[in-house]
Amino acid sequence: MKLYLLVFTLLFIMPLAYSARVNLEVSESYYSDGRNVTLLGIDKDNGKALVCVNNERAILSKDRQKTVNEVSLLVKRISKEDIRLDVKVYCEDCECDDSCLNDRCIELGESVEEKIEEEIQEERELMESFQANEEVIENPGIGAGNITLALVILVLFTAGLYYLIKR
Repeated sequence: MKLYLLVFTLLFIMPLAYSARVNLEVSESYYSDGRNVTLLGIDKDNGKALVCVNNERAILSKDRQKTVNEVSLLVKRISKEDIRLDVKVYCEDCECDDSCLNDRCIELGESVEEKIEEEIQEERELMESFQANEEVIENPGIGAGNITLALVILVLFTAGLYYLIKR
C-alpha cells in the first residue's frame, strides 16, 4: 500500500517539476505550449542574454530565474555562440497567435549590446525609484521566547489530553 502511495505521489508531482533544458544559438527559437522563446543576442562581456517570449523582451543573467509571459527561464550557461537554459511553460492550454512570431522584438540595425545596456539602465532606474520610495517598517517578528512559550503550551495541552483519554 505504501508503494502505491509513493508511486501515485511521484506521478502527481513529476509534471509539476518538469522543465526542458534547451541550447539556443542567436536567432534560434524554442516552441512549447503556445510560447515561443527566441534568443535575440548575447553580451558575453556582461554575462547577459536578450530573449523574446511572444513579443516580450527580457534580459537574462546566469543562474537567475526570470518569468516572462508565463514562461520561467533559468540560464545555466552563457557562451559567445549560445546559451543553455531551463524553460518551464506555466500556460498549458495557450495557443499560438500573432505574438508567437516574435517579429516585434526584432528591429533592423539594432545592436544587442546597446539594447542590453538600455534595459540594464532602465532596471537600475526602476530599482533606484523603489529604494527612494522604500519605507522602513520595524517588525520584530516571532522571537525565541514566543516560540518557547508556544511549545510549552502545546506540550501541556498534549499531556492534558493524554491524561483525559487514559482516565
